[in-house]
Amino acid sequence: MQTHTLTPPAIRFPILGALDAPLLANLRTRPSRIALRFAHLLTAMDVLIAADRDMIGFSGADPALDAWFRDAERALAHTLSALEALLAKSPRAPGDIALIRVARLIRKVIRSSDPDLVARLRRRVIETPMCYLALDLPGLDPVVNRLILQGLSRFEAYLAVEDMSQVPDPGHDAPAPSDLTGPTF
Repeated sequence: MQTHTLTPPAIRFPILGALDAPLLANLRTRPSRIALRFAHLLTAMDVLIAADRDMIGFSGADPALDAWFRDAERALAHTLSALEALLAKSPRAPGDIALIRVARLIRKVIRSSDPDLVARLRRRVIETPMCYLALDLPGLDPVVNRLILQGLSRFEAYLAVEDMSQVPDPGHDAPAPSDLTGPTF
């Protein structure tokens, strides 16, 4: 039996095929309203991930960092708003249900305070990302699966930022320069 391990976030790769194409490359086809909302969600997640990365290592004790905290809170609110707008739409086009499934996954993780649930969902995405794709649907726009892969990559990037914020600062327990014993040159 094969065991899967999670690789550290610093060397984890995005899901292949997710980042090598624009969101809605083929403008000759009309993407569904859910696909358009999903593209908006991905953009909102990019802002959220960047804002969360800015916050790594800061405890909030410095008043000069209040603007970063407000930016992160706004990015989170905007992402949740984009999720709710997407999930309020009724599926009409082939692949919409698959996009909704990924959006629900992202919403569940963003709202969750249960680390075990998040770890289970993350493991499922890492081990079986293909189960989220829309396959063998007549009339399926190929953009849908590209959006799904990009959504799963953003999902992983969001969780990787969360992982980085829990890593202790390597210099935290290091002795102060005055405590070091050794020759002085």
